[in-house]
Amino acid sequence: MENDDKEDDDDDTDPSQSLLTSQEPFQSFQSLRAFFSILSSTNDDHFPDSNSSLQQICSRLPLQICKLSVNLSQQVYKCETSLQQVNARLEVTIGRTCRKLALQTHCKL
Repeated sequence: MENDDKEDDDDDTDPSQSLLTSQEPFQSFQSLRAFFSILSSTNDDHFPDSNSSLQQICSRLPLQICKLSVNLSQQVYKCETSLQQVNARLEVTIGRTCRKLALQTHCKL
């Protein structure tokens, strides 16, 4: 009887739809890599000592951004899944409570 109380929601969306597709982080990475490649290829004669360090940092930055993006996407997915589980349990609990109260009310009549 629990399954009867659970109605299909048409507005339920696949949590993976709100996440980055597998191609998007790669494209973002490629764009950032191209940007930092151009940035690091410009010679800055005012800061010759720090130019090498800056190039190293800039070359690692796109990969770090990509990793953070993927990690964030995974965390969002976990949160959405957890929220769906909580909502499903709450729906079952509310259904049971309503049936119990309805039965108690019917018995009092």
